[in-house]
This record gives sequence, C-alpha cells and structure tokens, in this order.
Amino acid sequence: MFLLTGRPPNSGVMLMVTMSRLLAELLGAPQPAFTQALHKLEQASGQPSVDVRLTAEMVQKAQAAIKTLGLDPRDTTTRELYQALMLQVERDEKRLRKQLDLSDTTSLDKIVPQVVKSLDALNLPRTAWALKPSVVKRLLKANPPKLLMKRLGYRSIDSLLKRESIAAVLLAAELSEGRTWRERLYTKYRQLKASDFEMTEVEIVMLNSVRWQHFFEGHEQLRHRLIVSVPELAALVVLPLEATVLPGAALALLLSLVYHLNQVRSISAHVKLQQVKPHFGQLALDIWKGQAKPLAHVGGQPLYWGVVHRHLSQHPASHYPTAFDPHVQPEDLHHHTPEEILVAIDPDLGFWQLTSHCGISHDGQAVSMHALDAAVSYCNQLPFENRSLGYIQEALGQELLARYLREPRLNAHITQQLETQIIAPELSLEVVA
Repeated sequence: MFLLTGRPPNSGVMLMVTMSRLLAELLGAPQPAFTQALHKLEQASGQPSVDVRLTAEMVQKAQAAIKTLGLDPRDTTTRELYQALMLQVERDEKRLRKQLDLSDTTSLDKIVPQVVKSLDALNLPRTAWALKPSVVKRLLKANPPKLLMKRLGYRSIDSLLKRESIAAVLLAAELSEGRTWRERLYTKYRQLKASDFEMTEVEIVMLNSVRWQHFFEGHEQLRHRLIVSVPELAALVVLPLEATVLPGAALALLLSLVYHLNQVRSISAHVKLQQVKPHFGQLALDIWKGQAKPLAHVGGQPLYWGVVHRHLSQHPASHYPTAFDPHVQPEDLHHHTPEEILVAIDPDLGFWQLTSHCGISHDGQAVSMHALDAAVSYCNQLPFENRSLGYIQEALGQELLARYLREPRLNAHITQQLETQIIAPELSLEVVA
C-alpha cells in the first residue's frame, strides 16, 4: 500500500514523492483534499505518522517483490512491472492448475467444482445470515419478473423457480425488470423481520447454459466480472462466459471466490447487528445495496462497516464492543484473505501475499500489485491503458483507516461510537482530537 516513482529512462536514481501523493495516486484520490484528510486523521490519532510508517513498510515489500520478479527496483518502469506481473500470473496459473489436477484446456464448468473442492478442504468459514429461500420465493411469486421469464422462455413463475437457482433469478430480475418492479420488491424488503432470516452456508451457483449466457451478454456493467454476489441469499453466482477456456481462469476464480465469500460474510454480520433496531428491513436493504450510513466518523472521515470489520478481525474477540453480543459472534467476523488461501494450497504461490497492498506509479500512472487486479487484467487480456486498479484501491483505503483505528487514542473512541450506534443508531458521533 504505497507508491513508488518509476525511474525516468537513464536517470540512474529512484525518487520517492511526498507520502500523501504516494497514497493518493494509487487510491485515485483528488488533491489537496486527500492531504487535508490525512492531516485531520493524524491530529485525531495524536500524530503517529501512520501514513509514513505504512508507506515505508510497503516500499520495502514492493522492492523485494520487484526483485523476485527478476527486475531492478531502481529502474523498473510501470509498463515493465505490469508485463512482469502478467508473467507471474501465467506461472502461478500453471502451478495452481497442477495442484487442482487441471489441464491447460480444462473448461470453465470443470474448473469451478475443483476450485470449490479445494476451498472446502481448507474448512474456510462459510456460514452467513441470509434470507430464507422460502421467503424470497414468496416475494418473487407476489411480484413475478415477467421480462426475465420471457427472456428465459418460462410461462409461469412456478416453473422458473423450480428449474432455476433462486439466487440467479433474483440477480437477473434486478437487471432485467424496470424500476417499478424493483421498488415493489424493495417495499417488501422494508417489511422484513429477523424471523425471515436463517444461518446458512454461502451457496456457489454456476450458470453455464446458453440462455443464461445470452441473457448476461446484454449487460455491459458485468463485463470483466467472473462472480457476482447476491448478499440477500448469501450466494455467489459464477457468470457464464462465451469462452469455455479462459487464460488465468483457475487463479482468478479462486481469488475471486474467496474475496466475495469474505464480502458476503461481512455484509451478513452487518445485517445481523441491525436485527433488533427499528426499521430493520430498511437497514438491511441499505446494506445489501451498498447504501448504509457510516457507523462513525474519524478525523472528519466517514467510517463504514468494511473498515470496522477489517479492524475488528485483526483483534481478539475481547476487543469487540459488548453490544455485539449476542447478535454477532467472533466466528461471524473471521476471514482469510485470498492470498492466504493461495499459500495454504501451495506455499510456492506466496508472491501475492507479499504484494497485497503494493503498487508503483510514475507520472500519475499507477500499477497495482494486488493479486486480484493482476488476475483480472490477465484473464481479460487488458492492455496497460485499461489495467485493473479497483482491488488495490479498496484494500488500500481500508487498510489505511484500519491502521489509524489501531492507535490507542482512536481505538477507545471507536469502540464507544460502535456501542452508541448499536444501541442508539440515530446518533452519529465524531472522534475529535
């Protein structure tokens, strides 16, 4: 999680720009607003120089990773690093396929079960609090997605729900039906009660029929996506792709499955926290749609659940707010990073664990060394100009805030704010210096 400047041609030196610029360029954050926000965080936490220490740590890791790639960190350009990362993905794809007993020509529909089998063997946490399937079926029967039924060739909602995955139907219906249909569904969501939910295992659904392929072809917003989550049902939907053999598919699928598994479980824990509050259904809907309000504010920065979850998962359960009990238990917050899972499968896949928050930039051209960004770029054969940066930006922003929350001056205040939010959600407190 840092920024290095690539050396200009034949300059013979490697320069580091200011710390705020290092972080801002990888995050894609505007200046001077980002520097001002960092200053407020530093003041609120007692000037611990979190950004400086984190940047220095990541610079060291990036230099080590670049050397591992066979490059010289003193004069590696962004384009050279990007090409080296694509080669690393290619090598690790071969290693992973060997571990999973897959050939270079194994089709996607055969890769997914093998990847899931490898994850099951590691006994990853898979439970989540989600809507009961019977509840979703009832809602869909009361509000049939007629356009979807027509697209897929079904005459009745009963036939659709009998033959297709409920998670796939719900995902596709929200894409195909109009605003009026969605608002009718959301109106029913707002009436949900805790009794409509149950603890279940995150389901992995693979869509590989031609008609599903044709359906998703028309939705440009899902381009370059392998997996889409349906948090209401704690489900991960593997989208159909035209290509039956895809470069880097095993690595990309494994990383993406673990990432989305963590996301669904995190969302599940957040919804569980709301179950005794007024307007629970509205709160759940806001969380599922990514519209939840911040839990607190730190140095003027809104603090959302993703950062809080990341912060708490790095501490023992004794550090959790007492108001979490009995609704959210320690096991609800446990997670393993995609990079950790790669190492658990094969220690020789450890390169990406070193680079989980790494990147370099020169002349405003940032390159992510995050495993998922590299896998997405390789899988979709993206040119340098269209390289993926989304995962490093998310991880970087969360890690920066989470490290500030570890500072004693902020940690106690945050715990107090979380207690207040759980008990009295109408209040929103600010941590001040």
